[in-house]
Amino acid sequence: MEASKAEKREAQQRQEIALQVLEQAENNASAESFTNAQLRHLLCWKMGSKTIPGALKNKPEKVAKWMQLKNKEPPSFEPWSEADEEELIQLKEKIDGDIALGDTSYGRQRANEVNKARSLLRGLSKADKEAFLKSLEEDNGDDDAGSDSE
Repeated sequence: MEASKAEKREAQQRQEIALQVLEQAENNASAESFTNAQLRHLLCWKMGSKTIPGALKNKPEKVAKWMQLKNKEPPSFEPWSEADEEELIQLKEKIDGDIALGDTSYGRQRANEVNKARSLLRGLSKADKEAFLKSLEEDNGDDDAGSDSE
């Protein structure tokens, strides 16, 4: 969720900076009049990325790419909302408190394995079940003996 927050805020910041650049240029300026930094901001916004491709090394390449993209819609994004922030706060509070094993990926996997074992045991004959229980009791007895010596 923290990663989502960062991504949404970065996208929002890219958009705000690009719109400021366009506003300053009054949308009438030729692409050649933009600085390299301004072109970088505009391209990052239109491409929806933090950086521009390495192939766009010099200003003429950036201008050409901007001319390609300037009339296209930038990738859409949902801004970070108050509801998102509240959900993140609740999640952090839950993490700060006790997290139930079942709330974790490991816990869900473990519960799934237990359910598989139960299904397997249901299919065993009575004699096999008794033999299995006896081996469990022996294993538990070995564990108890091992823990006394530690």
